[in-house]
Amino acid sequence: MIDFSIRRNASKLKYFTFALVMILALWLIFLVSITRQQSIYQLVGPNDNPYWNAAQFRTAADDFQASMFRYALNTEHDTQKLKFDYEILVSKYFIISQHSDSTYFAYQQPLYATTIEKLRESFARMDALMDRFPQGGPAVTQSILDELGHVALSYDQFVKAIGAADIKRRDAVLKNALRDREILLYSNIGVSLLYLMALLMFARSARNFEKAYETARQVAHTKQVFLGAINHELRNPLQTIVSATENISHSPLDREAMLAVLNIDRAVKHIETHMRDLTDFLKLDTNKISLDIEEIDLAEIVSRAARKFDARAAEKGLRLVATQETSATSFISDEQRVQQIVDNLVENSIKYSNHGLVEIRYGIDGRAQGFPVHVEISDEGIGMDKEKIRFLFSPFFQHQFPGNQAMPGYGMGLAVVRGLVQVLGGKIAVESEPGKGTAFRVLLPYESGPPDRRFAQPDAE
Repeated sequence: MIDFSIRRNASKLKYFTFALVMILALWLIFLVSITRQQSIYQLVGPNDNPYWNAAQFRTAADDFQASMFRYALNTEHDTQKLKFDYEILVSKYFIISQHSDSTYFAYQQPLYATTIEKLRESFARMDALMDRFPQGGPAVTQSILDELGHVALSYDQFVKAIGAADIKRRDAVLKNALRDREILLYSNIGVSLLYLMALLMFARSARNFEKAYETARQVAHTKQVFLGAINHELRNPLQTIVSATENISHSPLDREAMLAVLNIDRAVKHIETHMRDLTDFLKLDTNKISLDIEEIDLAEIVSRAARKFDARAAEKGLRLVATQETSATSFISDEQRVQQIVDNLVENSIKYSNHGLVEIRYGIDGRAQGFPVHVEISDEGIGMDKEKIRFLFSPFFQHQFPGNQAMPGYGMGLAVVRGLVQVLGGKIAVESEPGKGTAFRVLLPYESGPPDRRFAQPDAE
């Protein structure tokens, strides 16, 4: 239920985050659209005053027309000046007829384009007349003056078209400004709402996580209390059985009765081992485990484990072998805890093996940095796949033989092993392959004690 609530809130938070990202993306697109060069140009308008170009065209037309009138009245005789004035007029026409920034908005008006087309036709006719000027006489001069009359009239059309274009541009700018302000307003409201909703979701998720944490803490506490109570309630009857067994063993017994007493004693010791693991697990879970740090001999620890489990291995047809890989075997740690680690791993290898070899390889490599002490327990048992290795050190996890054959125990030994290895400052790794066996490798520091207790590390082999 806790995991479902967390996943549900995480899913909602993911959707809100996605929506917020989309809104921000649209917001950025909007900002780019209103700040791009074309939008700014449409807002500001052309840099050149379109009226100025039209006025220059009108001035050039008036100058040329005045010169032609003087020529017709015989007061102007410089024909080269007349042709020069005409070229100036043509250049001014060229400026207002081109599609440029200054004429962009004017060309949006049909009147402007129509007037330009009429002027183009007039200039085509005047070009032909100027080719015959002054040889064509008064008739050509009069025809040029007539065309100039049409050119003069076009100025009013230019003014109307430019004015209409300017009004239209201003209306469009106002409309776009109002639209952009509206978009800006609503987008700000949307982003603010999404931000507020995201804050609410974060706050709600924080509360849910806090509740889940408190629930998990209570469950862990209940588990510890329950396991502690079970441990306490079983220990007293177990001690009674131990005392009774010892008393009976001191009495004269026949062979059958003695075997029964030995079986009871073996079962009691097995239960004591599990009770010890349970006690240590509770201490590890509450960080209350204590260490007795001293100089210890790894060879003696392995030898005791080999003697302890040799008979059990022989019962299953297994060979239990201990291999010392270095001459140095002394280091600084807790002897009882290291013995417990080795015993649990050897017992686990024997439990999940039906044939072959169980080997304990150990030593202290002075050249190794950080973790010179190593103990490796390998077997040729059933092995396991990578999926099961993930849960191997979890409490109450038990690997099964093929065919779902149940195994004795309650899956606490390896969880205790990992906890003890970590308390001693070491690390543990496992390699396994189904049908080929499993290998546990424990690495420990040369000294697990307090910093003020230092012993010389052995020389490298």
